[in-house]
Amino acid sequence: MGGCCANQPARVSCPPIVPPLHYPPLSAADSGLASRLRSTTRFLRLVHVPTCKSTQDLAAADDSKEWMIFWSDHQESGRGRQQRPWHDQPGLDIAATFSIHVDLPLPIALPVILPLCVKDAVLPMLGTAASRLRIKWPNDLLLDGKKLAGVLIDADAQRPMRYRIGVGINVNGHLPPVEVPDLAISMLMATGALHDRNAVLEGLARAIDRTVTALQQGRTAEFEERYADGMGLVGKRVVVRAGDIATGVLESIRFDGLRLDGGRAFSLAQITELRAE
Repeated sequence: MGGCCANQPARVSCPPIVPPLHYPPLSAADSGLASRLRSTTRFLRLVHVPTCKSTQDLAAADDSKEWMIFWSDHQESGRGRQQRPWHDQPGLDIAATFSIHVDLPLPIALPVILPLCVKDAVLPMLGTAASRLRIKWPNDLLLDGKKLAGVLIDADAQRPMRYRIGVGINVNGHLPPVEVPDLAISMLMATGALHDRNAVLEGLARAIDRTVTALQQGRTAEFEERYADGMGLVGKRVVVRAGDIATGVLESIRFDGLRLDGGRAFSLAQITELRAE
């Protein structure tokens, strides 16, 4: 727990990448999950391995244009934005990459809507704790101010329209990593109950498919509103880092940019930090 999920493709991961037929066989539970996803989403294949360097590496090494999910019980070198590490507890949390092939009319919207997908997946399981979820710019999900999940996207320069969506969710881990003991939380820690990782992954896959479909159809307004609400910063004084640092009251945040009081505006691509002052 306590970082972001995997980042840019790098080395071939462990186990060695081989043709899809040689991926480890799925368990009965995973086979049922894969079957349900094929019938209800565009994710046609599920790869589940005990350990790897990074699920982003697994996805980057596979040439398929199919929508796929690469899931590992443990990442040896999970990484996130700005190369920060992602810590998981083996067999307890979720470290997965969702590989999609899609033409998006507004690609900048993808990083913004993905934390909403994670939120949709975990909400039904969090009970009363769900009301305390917040989004941290750009795509972390916090619970009680501590990191519950992180998202990172790699666009594939060699294969246009292909995106690798890395997601890390702290599900059943019970001890935050010693490096960040006060900065991470899990669904178990928040609710006192164990959660079905397959159910979390299935809910997330469905939310991603549903939301990407909406983006393809140009239906963005609802996500802009939900993202702004999820951050909880509109109307408050914030610090914006976009090259230089600016402070002011956040008037709005939309896919076409962020606006502070006094007419100051920034494109989302410019912003590297956004937080309460």
